[in-house]
Amino acid sequence: MGRFDRIQETPDFWTSALNSFGENYDRLIQAEEMNKQDERYNQQQSIANQERIKEQNRYDTEQEQIMFNQRRDSALSEHDKALNEYEIAKNGIGKDRPDLLEKLQKNPTFSKEYLIPKQDGTYEKRQIIHPSNLEYTSSQVKTKKQMDDLLDNWKDLNPQQKKQAWPRIKKSNQYFNMDLSSYEEDAKKAMSYDDNLSVLDSMSSFLPTGYDNEKWEKAKLILLKDGQVTDRELKLIAGDITTHITNQNDAKDFWTKFNSDIITARSKLELSSDPGTVNDLSRMSDIAQENLGRFYSGMGKTSSTNEEFDKKSESLSMELYNKNFNELTQEEKNNIFQRISGTQTTKPIVTRAGVGDNTKPDEETPLEEKVPKDKIFSPIKLIRNPVTNMLEIPRKLSQQILENPYKYAQKGLIPTEEFPFFKTVPVKEAIMNWKKSTDQTDLTSPRMTEQMQ
Repeated sequence: MGRFDRIQETPDFWTSALNSFGENYDRLIQAEEMNKQDERYNQQQSIANQERIKEQNRYDTEQEQIMFNQRRDSALSEHDKALNEYEIAKNGIGKDRPDLLEKLQKNPTFSKEYLIPKQDGTYEKRQIIHPSNLEYTSSQVKTKKQMDDLLDNWKDLNPQQKKQAWPRIKKSNQYFNMDLSSYEEDAKKAMSYDDNLSVLDSMSSFLPTGYDNEKWEKAKLILLKDGQVTDRELKLIAGDITTHITNQNDAKDFWTKFNSDIITARSKLELSSDPGTVNDLSRMSDIAQENLGRFYSGMGKTSSTNEEFDKKSESLSMELYNKNFNELTQEEKNNIFQRISGTQTTKPIVTRAGVGDNTKPDEETPLEEKVPKDKIFSPIKLIRNPVTNMLEIPRKLSQQILENPYKYAQKGLIPTEEFPFFKTVPVKEAIMNWKKSTDQTDLTSPRMTEQMQ
């Protein structure tokens, strides 16, 4: 090949065009491929960004929830701690110190509002002490102070003031549960002061005529005083009364009757009344009878000394009956008394109400013994009803005693389980028997109220 072999031929138009198209097409394909690669890349980047954003949001949400839970837990913990501390302190104070409870409730730790976060961004309000609780405690402080003031000045209150104060004290104490046992007896006496005074006023008419009002008023102050009346005080009163009775035998009869009068006076009182004063009067009667020998010691009957009286009584006893004085019957002793004193030893006792007969009435046949024992074959016998004063058959009387035990107890009649189903006993015993039977009975029932009228 020569040098002209290297000379290429100029391509024709179509060849050039074809070649140019091929080159452009290749570039176009390359450009399109590059665009697709860019799109894939961008798409991948977008997906990656979205994932990063979602992950960030999830993370942020978790962190916010953690922070919310921490704030809520902290707020709840503070509230619960304060509540627990309050309960412990409250239980340590007790019911009887509302003043300390009030101070506790006003403590800023317990009186403030506790804000508990909520998920929606708001707050739940919680309180240890509600304002109404504090208001209630403040009223209790006032009530307790009034109650303490009454108890502190209790001894200085008169019976009427105690009578008014005691129900308030009892009502208030249901919140404090204080021990009021040391005030109970005194309060009972105050609540029944008017009734007890009425008893003492009624008993004044049975006292010896020489025992004046001034003496009895002083005695009433002792009998109505706060607290228990001592045996020594009762003995002093009994001794003073007894010295106004002529002799020991009359005094014995007086105090026996006095005791019966006490039972009668007690029966007229309200059942709710405290029988303290009546019991003191009964004790005084017993003390008087036990100490008659001491009260009349040195006063004799008509002799100046007991020694002289004893000598005379022994001398007359041997002279008349050829026996020691202590071996004599009561009738024989009375004869000795009459001979020594020259007067009757059973003369009437003069009381403020007039002359009181201290002679003993003849023994009456008990009412139940008037009923024929053979209730089947014996003829029906009428007996007198001591309440209605009418003649009735025994069966009807026994039924009336069952229906009205108190009325018939005042007449010395009590129901029995044996024929004729009633029995005659001393009035005092009958009243006591009725009282025992009512211990398990509703004394406020209409029937019991009717019986007491």
